Amino acid sequence: MEQKGRLISASWPGSAGYSAPIKSLENSPNSPAYGIAPMPYPIFRRRSQLPYFLEVIASLVARTLYRVRSSGAENIPVSGGVLLIANHISYVDVIVLQMTCPRPIRFVGHQGLKRNPFFNWCFEISGSIPISSELPRSGLKAAVAALSAGEVVCVCPEGQISRTGQLMKIQRGFEVMARQANVSVVAAAIDGLWGSVFSFAGNKYLWKSPRLLPTPVFIAFGRATPPEDVSPSWARRELLDLGRIAFEERPVLKRHLGRECVRAITKHPWRVQVIDRTVGRRELTCAQLYAVVGALTGRIRATVPEHRVGVVLPPGAGAFIANLAVMAAGKIPVNLNFTTARVALEASLKLGGIVTVLSADAVRAKLPNFPWPERTLDLKAEIAACGGKRALLPWLLAAWVLPNQWCADLLRLPRRGDREEAGLLFTSGSSGEPKGVALTHRNILANCAQVSSLSILPETCSMLACLPVFHSFGFTATLWYPLLRGCQVVTVPSPLDTRKLIDAIAEEKATVLLGAPTFIRPVLKKALPAELRSLDLVVTGAEKLTDDLARGFMETFHIDIMQGYGLTETTPAANINQPHPPVVVATNEPQVGKRAGAVGRMMP
Repeated sequence: MEQKGRLISASWPGSAGYSAPIKSLENSPNSPAYGIAPMPYPIFRRRSQLPYFLEVIASLVARTLYRVRSSGAENIPVSGGVLLIANHISYVDVIVLQMTCPRPIRFVGHQGLKRNPFFNWCFEISGSIPISSELPRSGLKAAVAALSAGEVVCVCPEGQISRTGQLMKIQRGFEVMARQANVSVVAAAIDGLWGSVFSFAGNKYLWKSPRLLPTPVFIAFGRATPPEDVSPSWARRELLDLGRIAFEERPVLKRHLGRECVRAITKHPWRVQVIDRTVGRRELTCAQLYAVVGALTGRIRATVPEHRVGVVLPPGAGAFIANLAVMAAGKIPVNLNFTTARVALEASLKLGGIVTVLSADAVRAKLPNFPWPERTLDLKAEIAACGGKRALLPWLLAAWVLPNQWCADLLRLPRRGDREEAGLLFTSGSSGEPKGVALTHRNILANCAQVSSLSILPETCSMLACLPVFHSFGFTATLWYPLLRGCQVVTVPSPLDTRKLIDAIAEEKATVLLGAPTFIRPVLKKALPAELRSLDLVVTGAEKLTDDLARGFMETFHIDIMQGYGLTETTPAANINQPHPPVVVATNEPQVGKRAGAVGRMMP
């Protein structure tokens, strides 16, 4: 905070005035050996400065809405002053932090909130320390005095609630508090609250549908660090590293990808999931997709003994059906790159142990040089062999009548996938020899959760899917993500057919276009502004986005292209730019979601 003889900024959590509720019981003796402490049923104790009856109410409400676990709470010294720094993503951060901290916490809050009578009352009753950017010295002195008196003081060094769902710029100031009070600093990363009612997910506070089940929340505490070793750069590294630990504990990452997709599509059986524009136009509802997958799954189980099954299909309804049916049958789909050299394909088939390939007769006719194995099956013929439309009726009825959990049980899908292989993709290295990248259920579920946390691809979007499924970008972003998230997909078989891409966007009112700059540049040259009027978002990856393409899209279509970065081994996305979050209340400060020439922040 001190620079050139004057205070230039201060750090505060924008919501710290809410309250400082009760801390839960210490770690149970039955807690896992690796230090993760589930929060037991509350036995109320004096853990904060709130009146006892408010502690009881706050704890009951918090435990009803959130299932909080933690690791590393033992790193907080049992006595003496401690400065706690944490990321700030919701209005209830202070509550979950107090639930997991073994000592009472005093929170530093934004002075401006005291203008509101409710927040002013919260400040007074909870003993929070107000601080402002106009007069930061008084707040700084109060925080240092509390630390010197042996208290735990919490500061959110981002200075405000993140409206992007990601860690924002770390402000200076917290290190001055620690050094003046000569106390150690402990970082804490909170994961799981983004998307809750009290976060800014969906570009709004509070006015969202509440989650019906308790939200899993995990807090990872770091080690106590001496004040002379802390800095904003240290804090950023520490919070990102701890955020990785907390993210890894999400229960959804242990689930089975196929089961989660089936549950998602059978939740809304009437919704149109895929609009296939391969030949003409064909709609596939969620119920129809489930019915075809259900019938085909049994046949694959009965006739394919191998663990991996090859898939050679362009983006379309067939690719969705084949991949989901193979996974539901307990097999691993291997989408093969039919554009590569024959020798590389032969090596891929051998490395993957692939004997059976699902394709289509039309595809085989167009790829005469592909090394088709002896057992190459036509997808349409395999579906017909299941019994035709009559065989689909029971599955259609199940999709409309049964709970989505039971629909997954009918397919005998396991509940846990976690680190087991879910898909195999081949990528060529510098030597030209194909490299097999085995992606697990956790890999794909995690990357979909990361993309979802950015709020750029909501379930209401209509996504143009033209990327090949044998590429990790298409495999995750335009195949599994829409199934999990519920986005409608408009498929075009080739990203090189620019006119078909433009027509699909214009006629189907697609709102999202994903692709490499090579595929998007011809769209800029051939499309009229009226034809892309429905587009809200364009995301590019796989190669650098050039300045002239980004500028041309903005000038012609008024669309700012979001550039991302990734690779097959990161399933694929590692970084993505996102639009700047809107300023919706007077206390909001502008926040940065994108930057020209950059690929975005690392995702959680």
